[in-house]
Amino acid sequence: MTPLVPKITDAGLRAIINAQADGLEARISHVALGDAKGYVPSGSETALRRERVRVPIGGGERIAPHELRVEAIVDDGPSFWVREVGFVLEDGTLFAVWSDPDTPLAYKTAGVPLALAYYLALQGVPPDSVNITISGPTVNLTVDGPIIALAASVIALQRRVVATEVARLTPEIEAMWA
Repeated sequence: MTPLVPKITDAGLRAIINAQADGLEARISHVALGDAKGYVPSGSETALRRERVRVPIGGGERIAPHELRVEAIVDDGPSFWVREVGFVLEDGTLFAVWSDPDTPLAYKTAGVPLALAYYLALQGVPPDSVNITISGPTVNLTVDGPIIALAASVIALQRRVVATEVARLTPEIEAMWA
């Protein structure tokens, strides 16, 4: 999956500096979605241009010193094109913002939950200076179980095919050696 590369805001950078001065890390707690016409974030943003919904993070982890996986679920709210995404710190500071002038990220349909899973590439910040706080509904996007079951079925099928071919060829091979 290609990481989402948000623009760290000036306020977000200050939050990192302040947290590190106290021996802490900045902690993202919420994801905000908006529908403002796409734009190129400058870093001076303090809020999304047109926030429609904000949800607590429901899952994720630090993948690497400069990469986080953030998961959330939006289970209510209106229908709209997601054209801007904000990552909000525990104290309400807009840490980072993503938007694209040409392409929306997703469509949120009213009454239909939208599961979000972002890989955030955090450029221009010290390693391990940002983490997440999980407080929302658990987002279970894990597909390990179904993939393992599918792989086991494929392997079992391959074994049956090989066994059938061995059984079919055994008399011929034994005849060749007789």
